[in-house]
Amino acid sequence: MRSPKIYIARPQVCGTCVHYRQHYVLSEGGRLEPLWYGHCHVPHQGRYPQPDGTCPHWEAYREEPARPR
Repeated sequence: MRSPKIYIARPQVCGTCVHYRQHYVLSEGGRLEPLWYGHCHVPHQGRYPQPDGTCPHWEAYREEPARPR
């Protein structure tokens, strides 16, 4: 029996935008944990937009192709 293909659509929100930079904190175990905010590289869009916020400058984050080993 074959499984149906499932397509995952990423919403057009700040957290999936190429201009958004997620902020992290170093935990006690030495791991980086994401915080619920970051910053935007587009001028005048607010200093700390929420990851689920939106704006008219949203661009899809392009995934780089895998490098051959």
